Parts: sequence; C-alpha cells; structure tokens
Amino acid sequence: METLESFTHFDTKFLNTLKDLILKPGLVTKNYNSNKRARYVPPIKMYVFITFLFLLIVSFFINCFFFV
Repeated sequence: METLESFTHFDTKFLNTLKDLILKPGLVTKNYNSNKRARYVPPIKMYVFITFLFLLIVSFFINCFFFV
C-alpha cells in the first residue's frame, strides 16, 4: 500500500514540475542535472503517474464513444 501511496501522493513538487515543464521545459532538465532536485518530482515517478493518467483517460473515451 505504501508503494501505491508514494506514486500517487504529490504536493507542491508536482505543481512546480508541471508548471516548469509547460512554461520553461529546458529549465527542469538543467536544474535536475545540476543537483537542484528538491523542488521537482523524480522523473520516473512523474512518468508512471502521467502514463497511468493517460491510460485512464483513453480507456474512458474508448468506452464512451465506441461502445454506445
């Protein structure tokens, strides 16, 4: 259960990462590589969460539009 919670619990780090990825995408990579990682979500955690969210949204739309 702790593993699931650790992948789904995001605080201001998630918002900071998402904001910087949308507005200044190169800055996230630059800061992360220069060991300024405290304000960002780890890349693997972000990837797993976004993949899960994407698959959830796609499955919802497939069920809504193709099986009516």
